[in-house]
Amino acid sequence: MWLMIMIYELFCVSFGQMFAAFTPNELLASLLASASWGFTLGFCGALVPTEAIPSFWRSWMVWVDPYHYLLEGMLAVAIHELPVVCKPEEFSRFQPPSAQSCEAYAAPFIAAHGGYVQTGGQGLCEMCTFATGDQYAAGIGVFYDHRWRNAGIALGFVLFNFAVVFLATWLKFDGARLLPRVPTMTWKAKPSFAWRTPKLNKPGQLESSHASETTWQRERDQGDVRAEPSADARETRIHL
Repeated sequence: MWLMIMIYELFCVSFGQMFAAFTPNELLASLLASASWGFTLGFCGALVPTEAIPSFWRSWMVWVDPYHYLLEGMLAVAIHELPVVCKPEEFSRFQPPSAQSCEAYAAPFIAAHGGYVQTGGQGLCEMCTFATGDQYAAGIGVFYDHRWRNAGIALGFVLFNFAVVFLATWLKFDGARLLPRVPTMTWKAKPSFAWRTPKLNKPGQLESSHASETTWQRERDQGDVRAEPSADARETRIHL
């Protein structure tokens, strides 16, 4: 029992630290941790019995839920060989056949399903469904024989949480720069038009072949103010 409690404490600590390690701020970490914690409690078999969980979730979610193994491990150890004593209102009463005791009549049923029987008032048999805590636990899918399996799986979840904590912290503090970079392709957009680079003819002398006006200026002077510069007028050649 002490071992399962220690594993439970380590799991709670590592579970919160895992979300804090890979989230950018405290608010997001608290929201994700609370939502995930509620999700694990909903499918562990404690709030909702395993048989009542829909078949889709019961087929896989119950077995990947860490709280399922923590709960089964602690509950199986806590109620192992614990005697069950029914209250008077919890007994099932029936009349045994003539010339047969309650114990002899109910023995086959008790051997198959557990429980105990006693003779009550007026010769009625009083049947209690469970005799020990192990019989009650078996009815909800908790078995004492699984205690070491549950402890090992729960400890594995703890180690996984701490591994995520150290990995996320390493990546956050410049560890990602040590990883090999994946080559990426870059696309460069081509300009719609380009001005020609001035050419040097004579040092210190500038000369323009169309310095006074361009084709677009002539079109503008003729009254077509909406005209865009034509392909020939998009360049002004400047010779140095």
